[in-house]
Amino acid sequence: MRLAVSLLALASLAACESPSLPSDGGGAGGASSAQTTTIATGAVIAPTYHGFVRGFVETYCAGCHGPLGSGPFAMDTWEVVEPLAAELVFAVESGAMPPYAPRDGCREIVNAPVVRVDHIAALLAWQAAGFPEGDASEYAGPLVPPVTPPGPTGAPALVLPIPAPFQPALGAPDTVEEWQLDHVFDADTWVVASELAPSAPVIVHHANAFVDAGPVPPPVPAPTSILGAWAPGYAPLVLPEGSALFVPAGARITILVHYSTIGLGPSDPVPEDRTELRLWTLPPGQ
Repeated sequence: MRLAVSLLALASLAACESPSLPSDGGGAGGASSAQTTTIATGAVIAPTYHGFVRGFVETYCAGCHGPLGSGPFAMDTWEVVEPLAAELVFAVESGAMPPYAPRDGCREIVNAPVVRVDHIAALLAWQAAGFPEGDASEYAGPLVPPVTPPGPTGAPALVLPIPAPFQPALGAPDTVEEWQLDHVFDADTWVVASELAPSAPVIVHHANAFVDAGPVPPPVPAPTSILGAWAPGYAPLVLPEGSALFVPAGARITILVHYSTIGLGPSDPVPEDRTELRLWTLPPGQ
């Protein structure tokens, strides 16, 4: 059964500290040349689009602002980045982008998508030089090698899709849909890994899967714990050795998906999405 939610209900992570206020960067557009800058790894880079910013965007921005991301535009060419150069620097220096709430003072988060201080300095050097494009031969790839966490082992024990494909309206910035799945767990189950996977990530802003174990019958779900989540860049959840998530007998799953089509052009077709939850479980009795 599908439950329509008319308003956006997006919960953000609470930050331990507020981001610092943006500084007045200055700088003007143009084609002036830039001198090289040394970053913390010892690499000498030219603060140009091809020499630094192209790799910066691939490292920190492409999860949303890439060809398959749900951002309103893909920052994958100089023609797109050039008119947005000043806004890009401002957004990064102010801490508004990438959108990541935890700050210094929180507990350590592995593989946190925090922009390195030396990378911000190189971005400011690009601004001070007048946002030069540089030459394509300067491109050296992403600034930080992609980190691929270990995934689940073997095939999932359960694959639970939403009941039918869903297609949001073109131009709709926020459409939130919620489904309570028909599957009922017939025994207590321990989940050691999960993956929430949209089939059309270009129109999905984020998604969550919850355990419904309360006494309230459909159509009103009673979510008690989160079992999976997806946003651009998310990897499958793999629990540490000796750990598992408990799903009681009789429970069902609710999947909530926040759709956005602002990344599509006025003549682009809107794909259908059929998000599914994949679960890896312990054998019965363990």
